[in-house]
Amino acid sequence: MDFSREIYWNTGPEFFSLFLMFFLLLLAVAVAVKGVTRLVTTYRKGRPFGRRLKGKTMLRNLAGVLFQNKVARGSFSGKFHRALFWSVLVLMVGSLLIALQTHLSEPVFGIKFLKGSFYGLFSLVLDLGGLIGTGALGYFLAKRIRSKDAKCRTGKIAVLLMLLAVFLTGFAVEGMRVASTEMNSVKSLWSPVGYTLALIFEGIGQGGLLSLHRVLWWVHAVLAFGFIGLIPYTAMKHMLTASATSFLAEQGPKAALVPLNLADESVETFGAAHVHDFNWKDLLELDSCTQCGRCDEVCPAFNIGIPLSPMGIVGKINEISFNSPQEGIIGLVGNDAIWSCTTCLACEEVCPVSIVHVDRIVEMRRNITLMEGEFPGPEVQQAMERIEVTGNPFGSSPSIRDSLIEELNVIDLSARPTADVVYFSGCYASYNERSKNVARSFIQLCQSAGINVAILGKQEQCCGEPARKLGNEYLFQELAMKNIRRIRKYGINTVVTTCPHCFNTLNKDYRDFGFTAEVISHTEYLERLLVESKLKIKAEKFSCTYHDPCYLGRHNEIYGPTRNLIMAAGGRLSEMDQHHQKALCCGAGGGRFLAQTLRGKKMNIKRAEMAASTGTDQLVTSCPFCLTTLEEGMKQTGNSGMKVRDIAEVLADII
Repeated sequence: MDFSREIYWNTGPEFFSLFLMFFLLLLAVAVAVKGVTRLVTTYRKGRPFGRRLKGKTMLRNLAGVLFQNKVARGSFSGKFHRALFWSVLVLMVGSLLIALQTHLSEPVFGIKFLKGSFYGLFSLVLDLGGLIGTGALGYFLAKRIRSKDAKCRTGKIAVLLMLLAVFLTGFAVEGMRVASTEMNSVKSLWSPVGYTLALIFEGIGQGGLLSLHRVLWWVHAVLAFGFIGLIPYTAMKHMLTASATSFLAEQGPKAALVPLNLADESVETFGAAHVHDFNWKDLLELDSCTQCGRCDEVCPAFNIGIPLSPMGIVGKINEISFNSPQEGIIGLVGNDAIWSCTTCLACEEVCPVSIVHVDRIVEMRRNITLMEGEFPGPEVQQAMERIEVTGNPFGSSPSIRDSLIEELNVIDLSARPTADVVYFSGCYASYNERSKNVARSFIQLCQSAGINVAILGKQEQCCGEPARKLGNEYLFQELAMKNIRRIRKYGINTVVTTCPHCFNTLNKDYRDFGFTAEVISHTEYLERLLVESKLKIKAEKFSCTYHDPCYLGRHNEIYGPTRNLIMAAGGRLSEMDQHHQKALCCGAGGGRFLAQTLRGKKMNIKRAEMAASTGTDQLVTSCPFCLTTLEEGMKQTGNSGMKVRDIAEVLADII
């Protein structure tokens, strides 16, 4: 098979055609560059981005951009978006190959590669790519026409129609060329869409066909170059911004907050009150939002009527960054929205372009707390004061932690600084009567496995997680340094905790302050003991469902250990409608368990109803916050007969 085609067939005089082509190209590039410059100027209103991305991270992110994995995951529309992305990419590569041969390889080196079998495959791939793209555009047009958002609908429909016009005129031009030059050739079979249209066009007559082809060829060129030039000014700019955001996404510890340098006397303000308080990468992220609404769909607060819209927050801050950068962002976003977030990470889990929502919210909380001295309510202010004085948010005596030494029959590190592991009990297991039973069960399991467990007793203070998530970075850092110094003092190598919030804080946040000990959640540790045959249990049949705590699941991607332990214990697990990455938040995270006026009671009720609908005997979890809020939810929904238990309690009954 040896065939090719004339590239600029029937476009007019060669010199005039090339001159006009290059003029349109330069004009499109100039307009696009001006638009990109405007975007970059806006992003540069933010602070410098102080971290460097690793090469492996960037390669991994590049693969994510090309394969559109997050975009397509769990979304019907996302799969059409991936199809459109690849269609446009294929057509762009095809156009570049044509330009490369026409203006460089053939005239300069005498090399013509668009011929023979390669040309046939080239034609087929471009035809199919264009067909898939046209179908995807039709889907998105239908979706936008049905949209209730008039402003969003009008702007995006116009852009989609323009891109669809580029595709359709391209096919029409191809069909006319095939009708004029390839109808009796095998070449036409390698352009199936063009050949199908050629069957329609061949009845026009050669003269009319040539005239119509020439007009439509230039219409297609003007539309294509016009679309390129308008990309930075329309919703299609996310082709650039979303790709850049995904490419620059960090692959470090998930949702790890950046510590504030509180000792820097040159810093006049902490947190974010204006757009210039964010860094340039933050502003790029905000502008890359496609307004797809996935974050709102999964936000537990938004879905029970609490005034928090992750998409709305992103949109409002982005609008200020372009239109009124000196305006304060907190007043526009609203205190209710800022304080309502449970930091469950559901929004970030589903965001197709890797926007970080929680960090932005915590930055605004930091400003409100550190600069204005405000909290969501007087009960939170009181809890912060209690932590400062007693080392726990309940105001209970630190000596109560010492009472656990005798009560749980564990080693007192201050008296005997040697043990296999140190149990960081956390405030709930130390002071909340319901959670104390979880601590007892965990210690009992460890002792049955021959593990020597020690605790810090009254030397342990709150890990600082509630204070940090509520914006009180000063108090968090003070608590962190105290705990780190005391753990280092005894040369501790392994720390186990029954609280996912403590686990996340010690394992991620404390690392920024030089903490090096291994930190492991109790569910992982118990699974390890079981695998090593140190922990012996007698399996008994029971039915249950499991609630994934946000700070074990989405924050740390730990989903298997508790389920494995349930199975080993003889449990028949029935998953709720929302589980693993899609698990619904109990409503107590982000420090909200301290804010009685904002506490997510409706969230725990909704989750309790989901659990009850499984028809199982009990609800198993592995977080003290979830344990207490879901027990409360069961009572309020009239399902108090369904037990809510920690996995340690389940296992302790069958050793």
